[in-house]
Amino acid sequence: MAKSFRIYATQSIADSILVFAFDEMNHAFPKTEFTITISEHDDPYNLPDLSNYDLFIGTNVDDTFNESVHSNDFVMETIFTDSFSVVIDRQHPLARRKFLDIEEILDYKLILHKYDFTVDSFYEKIIQPQVYHKKLDILLRSDNSRVIQTLLTAYPAILITNNILATNDYTKNEDLVMIPSAIQRTIR
Repeated sequence: MAKSFRIYATQSIADSILVFAFDEMNHAFPKTEFTITISEHDDPYNLPDLSNYDLFIGTNVDDTFNESVHSNDFVMETIFTDSFSVVIDRQHPLARRKFLDIEEILDYKLILHKYDFTVDSFYEKIIQPQVYHKKLDILLRSDNSRVIQTLLTAYPAILITNNILATNDYTKNEDLVMIPSAIQRTIR
């Protein structure tokens, strides 16, 4: 009889990590039946009853999931820390830079992934808008990489995304460049 292992994952983790790990999990544990439930959005205050799952995996920026996870007797472990990068058109005024800090990024309209609220959370809780006196100027939220790439080449906007998605979805486009930023996140 196969063992059952139930995973609840946030959308951003499912898109960036879990999809790629699924085959490896099945190969490493062939007698285990994995069931993955993906949240419809990354709302840290609206998690299901996690006692129905063996593993919860999400992006825990600034410990936003702590209350929800601890109320379900889960233990959190850091899997890795990943920095955000910006993806911009090769002709963008900042394209030759080796690194971008938050002040430079906030001077431009932003593109964010539709269900990845980690940039918003990071900005609101860690960067603190009162320090920079600027709000996030979001041009578009989308998870369609083709639409995002088209917009980036037509408009001087900046996509903020994690390094995994940037590498997998955008670095193959010769019209775009990826630049490290000062924004960092911890995956728990």
